[in-house]
Amino acid sequence: MQKLVALERYVTIPNGKVFYQEWNKGEKISQRPPLLLLHGMMQTSHTWDDFAPYAASNYRVIAMDQRGHGKTFASPNKDYSTSAMTQDIKQVLDELKVPQVDLIGFSMGAGNSISFSARFPEMVRSLVLVDFAPTINPEGKAKLAASFNLSWPSFEEAVDAIWKANPKRTRENIKSRVLHSLAEKKDGTWGWRFDLEGLQSKFTDPESREELWGLASQIKCPVY
Repeated sequence: MQKLVALERYVTIPNGKVFYQEWNKGEKISQRPPLLLLHGMMQTSHTWDDFAPYAASNYRVIAMDQRGHGKTFASPNKDYSTSAMTQDIKQVLDELKVPQVDLIGFSMGAGNSISFSARFPEMVRSLVLVDFAPTINPEGKAKLAASFNLSWPSFEEAVDAIWKANPKRTRENIKSRVLHSLAEKKDGTWGWRFDLEGLQSKFTDPESREELWGLASQIKCPVY
């Protein structure tokens, strides 16, 4: 079976342009319930490229680059708080005229999904959380922070290094993902295509940590 290719689009919200992908089978999009996919930190909507075509058999699948990631706007005031990212999600869905979604969030996207589901319960039919807890493991936090400023002499060398760190995936799979996560710098080296300075605030955002426990208790939809 031929793999379903996503449509790539932008939607404009008050803070800037948000890039998103959409998968559907060609019939009217209103015929299938919307499924929103939220990636993790230092990832993009392409995190879902393998999963989304299968989900599109039953859903109108939407995956967005969250602020500071991929092709979506970087916050001019470096605001990457959970509440700010939650408002982005609301505004994107409003612009797309999507009143309710099934929601899957991975890592940072799961935290934002918890916040969105608690603040806008009428907009979430069900919630799936992947690889997340409101409390960050110190070892994992240090490992992620250390990766922020990595750079490589070339794109292919970057792919090799990232593949070495995650050998359970194929090199081709790694390459297809980091193609959207890396960019060439002015000095000719390659690094992450993220607002690295601003995103480091996510490690000290109190709402992302303690307050998310309280928000999680307010969720009314089924959680998996």
